[in-house]
Amino acid sequence: MGRDSSNMPRDLTSDARLAYLRWLAAKENARRQLYTRYREFYAGDAGYEIMERAVKFLDLPVGVEFDINICDIPVDVMAERLAVSALTCESDADQEEMWEWWVRNRMDGVQKQVHRGVLRDGDAYVLTHYDEAENMPRFSYELAYDGSWGMEMIYNEDHTPEMAVKRWQVHNPEDAGYVHRKNYYTEDAIYKWISD
Repeated sequence: MGRDSSNMPRDLTSDARLAYLRWLAAKENARRQLYTRYREFYAGDAGYEIMERAVKFLDLPVGVEFDINICDIPVDVMAERLAVSALTCESDADQEEMWEWWVRNRMDGVQKQVHRGVLRDGDAYVLTHYDEAENMPRFSYELAYDGSWGMEMIYNEDHTPEMAVKRWQVHNPEDAGYVHRKNYYTEDAIYKWISD
């Protein structure tokens, strides 16, 4: 998913542009709320009251908490069944190197987290950075941004990725609080932001 500016009016001061931006912000906020909701269901924390009819059917005493949530089961079963079985490269040497990076990054285990994340949330990301010391790329699983922390993609007019944004918090023991971090990843640069 991510932001899509393909329908954005060009006049920066127009009422139509402001209305479009409000609509886009509301759409993004709704998507983030869904990520949170999906994660709550997966964790069994949906917080729904059982219907009176079900209480009678199950013959439950009044005031007894009852919870049944099996959302995690189909997600986990499907995630266990998904696996990357091949990488396609232009040459055999490139393919061997890619598999070496795959193994060294322990992607056999990380891919299960990625698959679980995308099955649960609808989106999940693998962030890649270059490790100078090891002379190889590193891969890390990143959750979709839910309004608190995670990754999100921003697309341009032709629906190709324009940038990725990673947001997270770091505990600051000196200030007894948290420092908010945000990295913007574009094709040719990384911009880092740290709150005071």
